[in-house]
Amino acid sequence: MKKLDNLQKGIFEIKAMIQSDEDIRKMVYYDSPDALEKTAPSFIQVKDNFTVSPVYDATKPPFDKNTIISFSIRRIIEEDEATLLRGYLQISILTQSNLWELNNNKIRPMHISSLIIDKLNNKKISASHKIFFTTAEIAILNENINGYTLTFMIEEGAGLEEEF
Repeated sequence: MKKLDNLQKGIFEIKAMIQSDEDIRKMVYYDSPDALEKTAPSFIQVKDNFTVSPVYDATKPPFDKNTIISFSIRRIIEEDEATLLRGYLQISILTQSNLWELNNNKIRPMHISSLIIDKLNNKKISASHKIFFTTAEIAILNENINGYTLTFMIEEGAGLEEEF
């Protein structure tokens, strides 16, 4: 097995965990303020709203959606051969500025961020990794598209087997 195989597998596992959340699917699919009150769209309907790559231009396909969630590894650390890998995963929630406000005093990118943090923080992923939330920062792609970037540390071998 290659050194980064488990980390790559973990990213797709995380993507699937987030896509499984019906409220997140509603907020990336529906543009209206009442998105959370609508029927959850299928995985197929929202598959293009989730990408395993950074987003640099949200005006071109496949990123030409009103709300996008992207996954990318910012940094991988191995201090020496005996040390297990650590990766820093960035999850960016980007949406059109005019779509931020939802009903019930919710803010679309902030509510999505909150659901992602709750779903992932301190969870086991893949065969040997655990994920920990570290930071959330404003993300501004351009004058019309912005949101938040969440950073999680993915640590290989974090915790004992009995903890999971």
